Amino acid sequence: MIAAENLEQSNISLIGFSNGANVISDLLKEYDLTPLNVVGAYLFHPVHFRKDVPFKNQPDLRVFLTAGDEDVFTDMDEIKELEESLIRHIPEVKLLQVYGGYELRTQEIIAAKEFYDARDNKNE
Repeated sequence: MIAAENLEQSNISLIGFSNGANVISDLLKEYDLTPLNVVGAYLFHPVHFRKDVPFKNQPDLRVFLTAGDEDVFTDMDEIKELEESLIRHIPEVKLLQVYGGYELRTQEIIAAKEFYDARDNKNE
């Protein structure tokens, strides 16, 4: 798909909410995404599955992770465990804990945009 869309020279960010975030998390465990120019992963409200499978080292990747402190599908201890697992293999990981449950809040979108914009400022 990357070749079909002529994106070989583009920086790519992956964005997922809930199960979409879980799919991205699994991609980070199974594949080195560096050759595909994946530079960002935005995981909104994931669950920490397959804890026994380590993440691949992704030296050019930044991960933005969010969770609600009252989420019914996961708890903050699991999310912090996910964050720690990510930090061991990815150079920049940011966790945003929000008040609320299993929903995407404006605060998360604004913080994700700021995280995204910070990469652009580093590359100037």
